[in-house]
Amino acid sequence: MKNKRFIWLLTVSMLILSPGNSLLAQEKYSLEKIVDLYKQNNIALKINKMEIDNAVSRKKIAGAWENPSIRYIQEGINIGTQDNPIKGREFQLAMEQKIPLSGRLGLQSKHAEQGIHIASEEYRQVFWSGLSYIKTLFYEIQFLNNTQDILEKMRQKIEELNTIIIENYERGEASGIDTARITMILKDIDLEKYSVDTSLDLKKRELITLLDLSNEPTQISFMEPYYHYVIIEEKSDLSQSLVENNPQIQILINSQKREEIQLSLEKRKNFPDLTAAGGYKKEDLYDTYAFSLSLNIPLFNQHGGEIQVAKNNMRMNELQQRLITKELLEAFEREHAKHLKSKELIQLFKAQYLSQADKLENSTVAAYKGGEVNMLVLVDALQSALKTRLEFIDLILQNNVAVFNIEKMIGREIDSEKIQ
Repeated sequence: MKNKRFIWLLTVSMLILSPGNSLLAQEKYSLEKIVDLYKQNNIALKINKMEIDNAVSRKKIAGAWENPSIRYIQEGINIGTQDNPIKGREFQLAMEQKIPLSGRLGLQSKHAEQGIHIASEEYRQVFWSGLSYIKTLFYEIQFLNNTQDILEKMRQKIEELNTIIIENYERGEASGIDTARITMILKDIDLEKYSVDTSLDLKKRELITLLDLSNEPTQISFMEPYYHYVIIEEKSDLSQSLVENNPQIQILINSQKREEIQLSLEKRKNFPDLTAAGGYKKEDLYDTYAFSLSLNIPLFNQHGGEIQVAKNNMRMNELQQRLITKELLEAFEREHAKHLKSKELIQLFKAQYLSQADKLENSTVAAYKGGEVNMLVLVDALQSALKTRLEFIDLILQNNVAVFNIEKMIGREIDSEKIQ
């Protein structure tokens, strides 16, 4: 019997200590670590890096001459009669090379170089959009973790009250309505906890996918406090930085330069290229050499449509720049105002509302235990205190999301202070 008990304890210990056990295999993540994993593992970033490599390769192709055309022909001759046959053999070798004279290769190379700049800005756009989302996701998970803690603490307090209410009910000092009401409150908290647990699992799974990890949601925990960010930089500096540094605006600026080069390219198509050709032909008795130069002269302007398209694209690009800049500045104003308002409310909650919520909860519970207030007053006080705490952590989330959205618009990290 003792041996069986020892084996059972040993088996349980091995299961608990095994690497696959989620309780001990849980890995702790800070925001800094998650950002590093995003830079290393995110698949969208890897794809965009390859787009930059492709743009570099296209530039090499754009600046290269066309390959020469080489032709070799060999012929045999067999004529005459059976009694008097005449046989012969000849072969010829020719090469043709197109020589661009209008400077198109240089323009094509510059055109492709703008493609490199555009691909680089597209990478920055994906990077900052993804980074903002990763940070938001991190703090959404933190928000849900804190919500769990708040709900669990409230549940424990209500459980304690429930024990007292049941004792009072058994002594005839409380009604069945009181016990039923407490049970319904516990039910509501349990349902809310279930909803939070479900959201938390989904958010963790999404984060795991974005970081290209193999962990299960239960294997991820966070060791960073629930900070809120306070922007230090001046608003005017941020808006100016947005106009100068936003990836989307930079893409349009480089696209405008590329369209200007495209317009020059279309105009250059009216200029001829030189074609040089040379050849050698050998027959039985003769060797023949040949060399020629030719110009493909465009007698008619067949590129008027392409020139007009290039001009229209330039004009559309200018309008897009104005529209995008205006929309981004309006979005910046909204996010900055949201940050300022949430920062003000966070300070107000810390200075007054949170302490008042604790005071309301504790004094009302004490008053109920002393028989000074009824169940309705107690329930209202507990719900008000719970709502206040949840509103506070939601304010921190909204504040941080506004900061991350501003970083996404500007395309860089902004100077800010983390406050616990």
